[in-house]
Amino acid sequence: MAWLVAKNLTGDGKPVEQHIHSDNWHCGDEALKSHLRFRLLDGDGNIYFEGVASVGEEFQPLDDFGREYGCTQIDYLEEANWKEL
Repeated sequence: MAWLVAKNLTGDGKPVEQHIHSDNWHCGDEALKSHLRFRLLDGDGNIYFEGVASVGEEFQPLDDFGREYGCTQIDYLEEANWKEL
């Protein structure tokens, strides 16, 4: 599974300046359109990050990156609705 964090919503107001992604992410901007959107949330339901993944219903973005920032939940966008794993 490959993933990319595209948006920082942690409240510090800083955009994601460098690409935060899995080691196997090798796609350009055009490839983002065909990937599945995910978001990482903390235990209070605050959204910290949004991104895209090559495969849905996997915890890898949360395990690889999100827990470092206190995220405890990952949701995937399915048919215009967010679904918690």
